[in-house]
Amino acid sequence: MKTRKLFLAILMLLITAIAVVTVACNNKDLPEGPETGVYYSYAEDDEDMLTLFGGNKFTLAIKGKSLSGTYGLGDGKLTLTPNKEGENELQGEYDGVNITLTYENTQLKFWKNIEYTVTFDYGEGEIQNVTVKNGKKLVAPNDPEKAGNAFLGWFKEDDTP
Repeated sequence: MKTRKLFLAILMLLITAIAVVTVACNNKDLPEGPETGVYYSYAEDDEDMLTLFGGNKFTLAIKGKSLSGTYGLGDGKLTLTPNKEGENELQGEYDGVNITLTYENTQLKFWKNIEYTVTFDYGEGEIQNVTVKNGKKLVAPNDPEKAGNAFLGWFKEDDTP
């Protein structure tokens, strides 16, 4: 009788250990890929935001709504599958940096949240740094003034306008 109880206890312990290992292995998050990050879509007075997380999860704040769910990416095609019942899958494309997404029959361009710093060199050691987000237009500073000189315009480092 004692042997049988000991055998059952060991068997239950073994089954529990196998179950824990199986669940732990199946719940591994997928690694982050190059697509993970925050993206913005700029409309006239509106800014929509799409965030792709590691583990193929997403959140989307668009036109006053908030969606979340999972996403799939293959051959540049992006599919967002919302968790909320009644919400349709969203289709888009990923070009390696930005995302084009169709939402309510409207195609939106989402720019990856990358900031660039542009340096304006006024000469004689005077510079001004301006930061601009990917997808936004840079506003140049006022033209410099110096007595006896004419300002010809801003140029890239290689002297191209």
